[in-house]
Amino acid sequence: MHGMSVTLSPDGSARYMAWLGAPLGVTWSATWSPMTSTTAMIVLTANTESHGGAAQRSLYTPEALMWLDGHSGQALAFTLRGDGYATVQNPSGELVTLCPEEGFRDTKGLCGA
Repeated sequence: MHGMSVTLSPDGSARYMAWLGAPLGVTWSATWSPMTSTTAMIVLTANTESHGGAAQRSLYTPEALMWLDGHSGQALAFTLRGDGYATVQNPSGELVTLCPEEGFRDTKGLCGA
């Protein structure tokens, strides 16, 4: 996994993006709804962008490709953590640590590249 982004908008819409290096990635439109004051359920609605073909996919293991292979209607749990980080499930069900885009210092080194 090279990068992941989740954007939750006040109107209940969301965007989920994941990349395996520069040549291979997906973007999903989604909806979200709060479950508690710190958790939300994100539901993928439509794949709005997909780049990279069979040649690029052949460079990755099936385990790595599961990060990209979501489906419409798939639910992903999102949690804001007390230390400023957040977690989201990827389409294969694994938890991924996310950092806010602006003004956040990744003092624990959890946000990756």
